[in-house]
Amino acid sequence: AGVLTNYETPKRPVVHVFLIAPGCCYTGYSYSNNNSPFYMGIPLLKFPSDAPSRSTLKLEEAFHVFIPADEWDERLANGMYA
Repeated sequence: AGVLTNYETPKRPVVHVFLIAPGCCYTGYSYSNNNSPFYMGIPLLKFPSDAPSRSTLKLEEAFHVFIPADEWDERLANGMYA
């Protein structure tokens, strides 16, 4: 009793259910501090109209995953190349 809550809390695991066929699923869990904050684990990024290619989105996705947002100004600057 008391396992599920009506609100998010960082102290409880997150339950995952993967439906693979009618009446069949895989279940699992992950810890709140070790899962993606994005819906379905994928950040929804908008493609800039002046971007040279789709690789722009891949770079932005990598920034979100590997560089903490509070370090962007320090670690990313105009004129850098990938």
